[in-house]
Amino acid sequence: MKKKALTTTILVATLTLALGIGGGYTLANSIWAGHTNITQINQDIDILAGRIQAKNNELAKAKGNLENLNQQVSDLNNQNKQLQDSYNNLATQKDAEAKSYQKQLQEKDAQIQEKIAEIQKAIEDGNAKVADKQKEVTALQKKYDDAMSQLADKNDQLAQAIKDVQETQSRADNAVANNK
Repeated sequence: MKKKALTTTILVATLTLALGIGGGYTLANSIWAGHTNITQINQDIDILAGRIQAKNNELAKAKGNLENLNQQVSDLNNQNKQLQDSYNNLATQKDAEAKSYQKQLQEKDAQIQEKIAEIQKAIEDGNAKVADKQKEVTALQKKYDDAMSQLADKNDQLAQAIKDVQETQSRADNAVANNK
């Protein structure tokens, strides 16, 4: 029995040792595999940290670009406002010039209408003077015609008187000649 107990003890010790060595090897492999996994995780973390840093850099650059674009939009809005103000000023100036030009045209038209009225008045006055002179000419013509008519009557009367005188003289000559 001693031998048997010794053999059993040796066998248990060998098995324990074998299991311990095998288990230790397995445990070491597990630890080493865990270390490899941690190393891989650390590398993945470094890669992700690099990517995050790159994305943060891109984000910062994009924010800078956004600020520049916002500034450009602000500048363009200011330019647009200035251009709109300039346009409004030019439109107001154009309207004022158009009104001024329209007023000048109206004043010139009024002056022209005044001159036309003056000329028409002068023509009417001239026509009235011509009409008055025509009346005078007509009256003088009537006087002339009346005078010529009276002269013709007087000439007829004078001719008759001369004829009467000649007949009377002829009768007187005959009477003297017959009474001799």
